[in-house]
Amino acid sequence: MCLDTVGRVLASDGGTARVDFDGTQRSISLVLLQAEGVAIAPGDWLRTHTGLAVEQLDPTDAMAMVAEARAMRRSEVDR
Repeated sequence: MCLDTVGRVLASDGGTARVDFDGTQRSISLVLLQAEGVAIAPGDWLRTHTGLAVEQLDPTDAMAMVAEARAMRRSEVDR
């Protein structure tokens, strides 16, 4: 099973970014995106996996993914 998470960049120091995942902050490596020439700035949305940023997301797509994750968490709590 693959579990990706979506978060918003709060700050970046070049090699890593401080990312907010719906209230939880983590440090994420940007090495894969840097290798592709993707520039990351505060406010950008990222799809991450195991501590690595794997894709920069369009804000609309990112918000839809966050809403879906929230709905899934709510449905699990309701069980």
